[in-house]
Amino acid sequence: MKTVKLTVLALFMVLTNLVCAQESEMKKISTEEKVKVETKDLTQKLNLTPAQEKTAGSAILQRIQQQEADKEKFKGDKEGLKEAHKTNNQSFEKTIKGLLTADQLKKYEQMLVEKL
Repeated sequence: MKTVKLTVLALFMVLTNLVCAQESEMKKISTEEKVKVETKDLTQKLNLTPAQEKTAGSAILQRIQQQEADKEKFKGDKEGLKEAHKTNNQSFEKTIKGLLTADQLKKYEQMLVEKL
């Protein structure tokens, strides 16, 4: 009985370790991959034109780079980081909303509501 409990405990620990390892690998996605995935997602959901897709990709890249810089700048200051992200996201949304048509804007705002 004791060996069964130890085996189950060891198996649980191994599975937990595997799950944590997969999560950390997902966080290591490159900036370019993040931009590509987010741009593709916006393009599919909003039917962006090639010109809109290029502008959105640039805005996404700028937002991601700024967030990474802010993480370093505000290390240990959660409130400062939170405020910096808020400002960065507002700037990003302003850029995105400026390039969308009326229909796309409605879809985008609906996407934002669904995220919350």
